[in-house]
Amino acid sequence: MTDKIARAREEIERAGDEAESNVREPLMSLSDGLKEIVGGDKTQDTRPHDDRLREVEHQLDELEDEAEGSPRERIRRAKTLIEDYRQNASTE
Repeated sequence: MTDKIARAREEIERAGDEAESNVREPLMSLSDGLKEIVGGDKTQDTRPHDDRLREVEHQLDELEDEAEGSPRERIRRAKTLIEDYRQNASTE
């Protein structure tokens, strides 16, 4: 898994740990889904499909609206990391 995606997952997991219950479970589910999208820990070279990462970003957008404080900031950082990853992956 790439460094940016790994960091995004970490932000999502921490946001889930800190978030209210209505946001916590969807965040943890997204974290698991993100791990699945990039192939878990099997390889560092796997490039996830752009459309699936966009869907994760869309779901994070919705959760960001529901979150407050630190969880909201962590969701924003995760979205930025995913976006940076997608942009860099498309130029390579």
